Amino acid sequence: MSDEASSSGSATTANGGSSDDLGIFDQLDLTAKADVGKLAYDNYTISQMSSNVKYNDDKLDIEQLKMVVNENSVNVKGQLTNLMGYALINRKLNGNMTINGNSFNLDKLMAEESSTQSAATPTEETAFVLPGNMDMNFLFSFSDFKYDKLNLKNFSGSARLVDQQLEMHDLKSSAMGGTMNLNGVYNTQNPDKPTFDLKYDLSKIQFSQMYKSIISFQLLAPIAQYIEGIFNTSFVASGSLKKDMMPDFSTINVNGLIETINGIVRGFKPVESIADKLNLKEFKSISLENTKNWFQVENGAVSVKEFQKKIADVDMKVSGTHQISGPMDYKFVFKIPREKLNKIPDGGVVDKGIGFLNSLSTQTGIPISVGEYINIAVGLKGSIANPDIKFNLLVLMEIQLRMWCNRLWTMSRKSRRFAENFSGTRVEESKG
Repeated sequence: MSDEASSSGSATTANGGSSDDLGIFDQLDLTAKADVGKLAYDNYTISQMSSNVKYNDDKLDIEQLKMVVNENSVNVKGQLTNLMGYALINRKLNGNMTINGNSFNLDKLMAEESSTQSAATPTEETAFVLPGNMDMNFLFSFSDFKYDKLNLKNFSGSARLVDQQLEMHDLKSSAMGGTMNLNGVYNTQNPDKPTFDLKYDLSKIQFSQMYKSIISFQLLAPIAQYIEGIFNTSFVASGSLKKDMMPDFSTINVNGLIETINGIVRGFKPVESIADKLNLKEFKSISLENTKNWFQVENGAVSVKEFQKKIADVDMKVSGTHQISGPMDYKFVFKIPREKLNKIPDGGVVDKGIGFLNSLSTQTGIPISVGEYINIAVGLKGSIANPDIKFNLLVLMEIQLRMWCNRLWTMSRKSRRFAENFSGTRVEESKG
């Protein structure tokens, strides 16, 4: 237990009538100060603890509580009401607490719990369930807060624990090269299927750091591993959690906007393959400076609404979907200036692109010799590692009108010949 402890205090019995529900605890008037060198409790090691508390009328006033819990230093102040009533006769525990510290590593607490569980008889994995019969308000701030691969600086905010729900308000921190703000609710009223409903606002976040730090982001945006740069995003997310506390992606709904401040896509195999076919070397590394893109996640699929980008005089439109941990289905539309394909800046290398387009023209019957631009649709399916890419020429309005005119002219000639054969009279033809 304790290898070093000292305390001083006084207790008096209050005069006057009181409820018999709590017996002596309803009559206690206690002031206590304590210093504890080291204390082992359940999965936690508590050291360097000093406290100054008052108890009266089943209220605990924590004037000061300093301690180190599993190497995490915390300071606590606040008040708890119905403390013994909650413990003994199922009264609701109410309270207001302020918690702060310099450095807090949640992994150390989790590691202790995991090691204890592994040593004990194996039990079925369950999600973290919040206690009921409480109404608690928390204010907290930490200079450094660590959980898994996520490092938060100047982490602060408030929360309310009520009816097995944790309401989070204005959680702020510096993280992943930028800043983040979180509001929302974690609900465990159905302990077998906890849910969340959250709103995120992230500013000046580095793609690479977010990809490394957050597993869900890796699954929702696998392309992020190929992006170097900084972005802002605001989105709302709701869904349920599995027993391992990972999101059940089949239940997730997300709506949001991602705005790139600067960025560049490099080494993304599907786009590199498209660039090789069309011989558009500028597309092997795509700039993402000042773009705004709406996205949605519904029923396990990520949808990217159409956005436009111009690179080296080539207009590009992109839209599509991908399944979480599954195949993608994206569409690219390129509007390429003819003069760009006619240039041969690298000793004839561009001929590769022209040759490919000529073969497409032969297959589809769509001429590429008309108009100032060549429009190409590219379907992108399969996986990032093994993409399935299909190219098609799009018919420009100018070409479409000419094809329609040719068809009408052909039909007109056939009709004229039929009339001549039927009537034996020559029909004057006109073409304009």
